[in-house]
Amino acid sequence: RSSVGFEYFPYPVTHPEASAMEAAKEVVAPFARWEREMERLCGKTDEASLAAYGEAMEQYLLHEGYTIEEAIRKEASLLEVKDEALGRPFGTLSCGEQTKVLLAALFLKKNRFLLLDEPTNHLDASGRGAVEAYLRTKKGFLLVSHDRALLDAVTDHTLAVNRRNIEIQKGGFSAWQAQKERRDRMEAAQNER
Repeated sequence: RSSVGFEYFPYPVTHPEASAMEAAKEVVAPFARWEREMERLCGKTDEASLAAYGEAMEQYLLHEGYTIEEAIRKEASLLEVKDEALGRPFGTLSCGEQTKVLLAALFLKKNRFLLLDEPTNHLDASGRGAVEAYLRTKKGFLLVSHDRALLDAVTDHTLAVNRRNIEIQKGGFSAWQAQKERRDRMEAAQNER
């Protein structure tokens, strides 16, 4: 059992009509729900209301609700998402912009380990470069991709799921592939003998 939760990318956006900023905030944490709860309870003085307000405020603060928009802007800019795109409805963004906004939001989630499945799909060369540069600065994620150049550029270990076992090797895809080819040649030579 892990104390860290897992998230899977791509992440579904439940309200594509909301601004990209609001969609990103909702991916990070349920800020809107906490804000509604605090507004509903504001001014109530009974013990249950005060406790509920305190709990909502504690979660809001724990997830940095007062600075989350600034954090999203910063992460999105690292992925070359223009600030004006964050004000547009999420559903109107290009697939590449949506991908980048979701990646920015996911890396802001607290105590989460990310599984990124083909994050460079729907991206042009410039977008792939931005995602590659961004991921090189991050830790604590698993990356599944057919993009061998991306795997070599952003990973420091390779996990191979084989028929009989799972192996972990230090290095990117090319290092793993070279090691596998050496092993295969040795096994073939042994079988020949």
